[in-house]
Amino acid sequence: GILPRQKIGKQVGKVKNIKLKSNTQWDRYVDVLTESAFYPVAVRTVTSDGVPSDWYEVGRVRSGGDITTAVAVAVQRGLIVEHAKRLVPGRVRPKDRVEWGYGDGEGGRSFSVVE
Repeated sequence: GILPRQKIGKQVGKVKNIKLKSNTQWDRYVDVLTESAFYPVAVRTVTSDGVPSDWYEVGRVRSGGDITTAVAVAVQRGLIVEHAKRLVPGRVRPKDRVEWGYGDGEGGRSFSVVE
């Protein structure tokens, strides 16, 4: 049989408009951040042979732990690498292959690679 045509732009079913209050969202965000710890963020370049350079610490992120820290770094990796290019010019160049990492927050110099 022939199916009925829907008009373009007409919604099928009802969609509720949810009003978000910015102050409430901000308060929740601030509460989460104040309970979170800082973790150092670093980048390193990798040669075409797969040999990594030393880590260059370029900043910090705030998160609730290993998994959320890896996600925070992964989400912000574009911003992190752009910051690294300005912070350590000549060490991180525009065409370089880069790896991102985060530290344990304890002041150590080892970083976990973010995929």
